[in-house]
Amino acid sequence: MAKLDDEKLQQQYRDALAQYELATKQLRRGTELYARDMISNSELDELTSNRQLAKAQYQNIQHQIQYTSLKAPFSGVVAEVSKERFENVGPGETVVSIYQDDKVYVKISLSDHILASITPQAQRNVYQPRAFFSGVEDSFTMTYLEHSSEPDAQSRAYELWLQMPQPKAKILPGTSVSVHVDMVAAGLSTIQGYQLPMTVLEAGVEPQEFFVWKHEDGVAMKTPVRVDQVNSFGVIVDSGVAQGDVLISSSLRKLRDGEAVALMENNK
Repeated sequence: MAKLDDEKLQQQYRDALAQYELATKQLRRGTELYARDMISNSELDELTSNRQLAKAQYQNIQHQIQYTSLKAPFSGVVAEVSKERFENVGPGETVVSIYQDDKVYVKISLSDHILASITPQAQRNVYQPRAFFSGVEDSFTMTYLEHSSEPDAQSRAYELWLQMPQPKAKILPGTSVSVHVDMVAAGLSTIQGYQLPMTVLEAGVEPQEFFVWKHEDGVAMKTPVRVDQVNSFGVIVDSGVAQGDVLISSSLRKLRDGEAVALMENNK
């Protein structure tokens, strides 16, 4: 994918190769002379050491030359080239960005509360969330790939990656996506209910007694609910409300059951 200027290394390689070949020939002649008692043990040892040193230098230059070529770790498509020809590059700098065009990866930011629910059992869960990509009519199922063990330095959120095969109509990197996850089916929560803000909840006179006010057919209806959990986002209610209910969130103390109520803009 990229190649560094290796002119100096190539010259060093030729020099090291010549020294290695010379040391090899000298050792070969020295071995023959030693067999005829024409040189001492110390002289043979010196020739042997010279050859070993020349070989080590030769192999070191070979390895350095291999590092001048930047090879892709997988087959893919070049997304961005960050450097120009003959531009200086420092260690750790990005030269080129590539992506696998046979798969689609989606990164999601998670809070530590959700991450704590990702147990080995949850990872083996066969549940597959659905992804909806911007500009694409179809939705797609995705599978869990991996998640980070440390939060991001800036956002302080953890990262989770999902993957799926690339569809026929290829999805390009950077495409916005919405992922729908059933937390209970995914094994990330045992609570089945609706997340409601505190502002729609009215306490009763008895302990653990709570109500919400629904807007039904133009009137306010006081409905008992059961609160399963209180969290930083409000409360989770597991009975008394259903999908599509319109809840009243202001002036709850002034309402009367069956009283006519007019909705403001945006159904508030």
